[in-house]
Amino acid sequence: MELHDMELAGAAPKPALWRKVRSAAIAETDRAVKESPEAQFGGVIEAATWSSRTSRSVVSDTFRSWVNARRDAAVQRQVGERGLLTVKETKSLLEKIHEEEKKKRKDKKEFIHVFGILEEKYPKEHASMMDFLRTQHKESLGQWENALGILLGVFEEAHCPDRCTC
Repeated sequence: MELHDMELAGAAPKPALWRKVRSAAIAETDRAVKESPEAQFGGVIEAATWSSRTSRSVVSDTFRSWVNARRDAAVQRQVGERGLLTVKETKSLLEKIHEEEKKKRKDKKEFIHVFGILEEKYPKEHASMMDFLRTQHKESLGQWENALGILLGVFEEAHCPDRCTC
């Protein structure tokens, strides 16, 4: 935040300082458990450790990472509360179905419709997967709506008629 504040104030922190901060952020994120909230929000901080003077995408990358991390944290909370299958569990089950079906079939190249088999033979798991996907979609939309609200608020606050050039 200090480096971005310095840039907003007209100072230009040296590239070495940005690299130092970025390296520290990456090191902290690397210590976090993979796909944990700490790792995901660490990714947000990593995305923000670039100078907006030299990186045209720092704001959009940081914002997108932040929205995705918030979405994933909200989805994980609901997975726990509602007992939904996680992505990892679903993927594992689909791989198991695929392997079992491959063993049963004579033509090893024949298409295996794992989602159809999941729906037919594992209706509870299929329902859980579908609920997870709906939840993920709903949370994604909600987080982007929140983000848009923040952006609109920033733009409205920055609107200054006496500086408007349009």
